[in-house]
Amino acid sequence: MKTTHFFSLTFLILFMNLVATGQTEISGIISNDTTWNSDTVMVIGDVTVAEGVRLTIDPGVIVQLQNYYKISVNGSLFAIGTEADSITFTIADTTGFYANINSLDGGWSGIYIIGEDGSTDTTIFNYCRMEYGKNYDTIGGDVKGGVLFIYNYGALVIENCFITNNSNTCEYSGAYGGAIYGEKVNSILINSNWFTRNVSSYEGGAIRIDHDCVSVEISNNRFIKNTGRIGAAVSSSDLVYGHVIANNYCFNNYNASNGVIYTSNPYGWVYNNVICNNDGIGIVDGHQLSATKIFGNTIVNNIVPHSGGGIMLHSKANVYNNICWGNIDESGNILSQIYIGSLGDPILSFNCVEYGNGGEHAVYDYPKFVDPSYGAGTQYEGELADWSLLNESTCVNTGTIDTTSLNIPAYDILGNDRVFGNRIDIGAIENQEVYVSIYNIVLDKTLQIYPNPGNDRISITHNYIDDELLIELFDVQAKKVLSTSINPSGSIDISLLPAGIYFYTIYIKNVIQSKGKWIKN
Repeated sequence: MKTTHFFSLTFLILFMNLVATGQTEISGIISNDTTWNSDTVMVIGDVTVAEGVRLTIDPGVIVQLQNYYKISVNGSLFAIGTEADSITFTIADTTGFYANINSLDGGWSGIYIIGEDGSTDTTIFNYCRMEYGKNYDTIGGDVKGGVLFIYNYGALVIENCFITNNSNTCEYSGAYGGAIYGEKVNSILINSNWFTRNVSSYEGGAIRIDHDCVSVEISNNRFIKNTGRIGAAVSSSDLVYGHVIANNYCFNNYNASNGVIYTSNPYGWVYNNVICNNDGIGIVDGHQLSATKIFGNTIVNNIVPHSGGGIMLHSKANVYNNICWGNIDESGNILSQIYIGSLGDPILSFNCVEYGNGGEHAVYDYPKFVDPSYGAGTQYEGELADWSLLNESTCVNTGTIDTTSLNIPAYDILGNDRVFGNRIDIGAIENQEVYVSIYNIVLDKTLQIYPNPGNDRISITHNYIDDELLIELFDVQAKKVLSTSINPSGSIDISLLPAGIYFYTIYIKNVIQSKGKWIKN
């Protein structure tokens, strides 16, 4: 039979009366390490986990708020469910939640995790459902987080959770984070979750990460039908250091006039995201001094403002290997797919754009997806489409030539090798069939590799004096094992490579000049 630890004789007696129904009622201060393991924990008043105390919630528990109450955590909370037996945070009566978001009807106050200066505590949510958190204010101020607010804390981990139907609204500006708000947190990991139907009337429809968060990773999530003016999925502020927003799917989010993903950071990485069929711009980088790297994203079929596009830049961002196509305004006009504001000074290269400036080595041909959505905007289900590249796509093997200094990860959004064939692809999904693009080959038969077979060094004969040559070697499993420029003597040390069969490709200015097989004895 399940048991729960309590902190007063009154609650112990109450528990004994309710144990037959598998329910426990609780409120007040938890001053000792405690485990909730009843079928349903009915919260009948505000609950506070004291400093230095851990609250553990077992798999399968339903935490049911009976009214507009909150759970405050000054210590730590471990809510770790399983795939087969998740934990649920909800409210008993949702009446009025949808009728008027500018009220507290049908919602509960949420979870507030607040630590002391220098906190090293950790809170973990794994396989949880978090729903119907609601925060509302008529005048503004501290309206932050619909279901979860974390401040001045050590580490937060949220994985494999379903976070839905939470709201954070204000009649004026000042609402941040429809589901989650974080500030002054040393480490935040939000990975492999579903965020759907969360609402903020201002910033961060699902997530808002604010000042003085040191290490932030938001990855492998799905953001579907969330609403927010600045960052309908994610909004990240000026003073967040070293954030990663990667491998997320963003479909059918609303009112994202300033980005489905909005960043405004000194630096960070935004890559391998698929952002399609939203009401708003795909990615906005809003800080004029930002040096964020934005690469490998697929941003297609969004309805954007007149000064929008797939990507909007007011920064010095390095923007490469992105697909920006079919992003149009409400009248159906095709806009510059990468929009640069008056203070923006970005570096653009190897982007596929339908219209406007894609930077150096840009591609202006239709990307040719396997099964794209049939039109732009939220009336089409971007989630049901297949955004992989067809073999004949001009985005296959036409991304940046040298990836060694760009911090490009080893895998694409699907977990496949990020480089397959001779070059990285443009977009979030790497084609796994085409070894070399037929659109980018000018073979020069005067280029020769010798000796072949060879041993510890190979030499390359060529007649190119002013142009730099690049050679790449791949093993029989198409894994790149060497990428280097060819010096004037044409001699390359390959002594560290094991004996075997290799395939080589030689480039000049992004064009393949020679390819073939080389054997090391």
